[in-house]
Amino acid sequence: MKYFALILLIILAIFSSGDPLFAKDSDWFEGEWFNHQWSPDGEKISCFRKYYKTDFTDVKNRLYVFNSDGTDKTLVADDTGEESAWSTDSKMLLYGKILKDKDESISYDIEHSYPIQQLINYNLTDRAKTYIDLITVDSYLQTFSWILNGKRIVYRKHNSIYMANVDGSHIEQIVNEKIDEFRANYSTGIIVYSLYVGSNHREIYVLNIEDRKKKKISNCYSGGLWWNSQGDRIIFEEFEDPQRLLEPDNKTFLCVIDNTGSNKRKLLDTSDPKRWWNWSPEGRRLVYYNLEILGRRPSFLYIVDVDTGRSEKIFEFDNVDVRRIKWMPDGQKVIFTDKKKVEGSPYLKIFLYMLDLNTKKAEEITAPPDFGEFSVSPDGSKIFYYQVKRNMLVVYDLLSGQFIELTKKAVKSKD
Repeated sequence: MKYFALILLIILAIFSSGDPLFAKDSDWFEGEWFNHQWSPDGEKISCFRKYYKTDFTDVKNRLYVFNSDGTDKTLVADDTGEESAWSTDSKMLLYGKILKDKDESISYDIEHSYPIQQLINYNLTDRAKTYIDLITVDSYLQTFSWILNGKRIVYRKHNSIYMANVDGSHIEQIVNEKIDEFRANYSTGIIVYSLYVGSNHREIYVLNIEDRKKKKISNCYSGGLWWNSQGDRIIFEEFEDPQRLLEPDNKTFLCVIDNTGSNKRKLLDTSDPKRWWNWSPEGRRLVYYNLEILGRRPSFLYIVDVDTGRSEKIFEFDNVDVRRIKWMPDGQKVIFTDKKKVEGSPYLKIFLYMLDLNTKKAEEITAPPDFGEFSVSPDGSKIFYYQVKRNMLVVYDLLSGQFIELTKKAVKSKD
């Protein structure tokens, strides 16, 4: 056990990049970066980082914000959750801070067994923080979101949905039901949410927060609620037969519906292993991959037109890492990671490729291998990614080919 602890200590020491903020905090080691987001104006990036205690008894998250050129690295908060949300004007950032008891143990909602967090609105102009409300967090489900173009905030509390002004005033409960998950669209005043009816039966509703009218859109929900960026359509999966939910031969379908709860259509039979839906920028197409034979790696990339339901096979992969397929903002290209062998190494390395949907040809983007998470800037000129081997965050300029390693120095925000 002693040797195992020593090995873990060495691994964490390798991960550490020597952030000066923690030079005096010798009880903690720096770990991996995760859950990064571009601000809507493309000027800033938010990202979480894990920190591990040297005796391996605890782990915590810290939230940072960078300029896209790597300058002005700011520690926003310590002991955070794993979720954040930019306002549409890029001036505010929502996040949750874990609530702890006097003995430093995490506080839980006794009734619902969820950890409690303080929802905070961080102002990037003056680095001030506004405390909104206490929230209950399920790590697998969305907890909070902006709505009505950043005029209001909606969030989960005690398995219900609440809404507040950006300054924390005028808090009101807008859904008084035990919800399972919800998705709010930034630009509209419409929320889509699911709830359990019995132990396995789930229904979906759309709710207009302005007139508080709701409409049921599915009584046999399977999973995967996703808005397009325009906020006028939602996709989700549902079972074919609500009376046979747990039977293995009960098919599932990907459906699309308007935000009013009308014009519902089945797009694809998802009983076969089709996965990872991703809306196109104009909100009229989806990209997805297909497992041709169960047990094989994903092998084909498809585009489906949500108006006609027509699917087109556009590319065959080698060893695609299917969690990482992104649209370019022009809607004419997608970027994905793929694995291949490198001379002198027995292991597969992860490389980045850009696929032109018109020519159906993919070109390798000249960048260091070992990509982790990555995303494209709103204007399509830069790629932000996590380089796994070096535990480093990098911004890659597609026009100039320049790499920017984000700075190690950080400025702490106001408490």
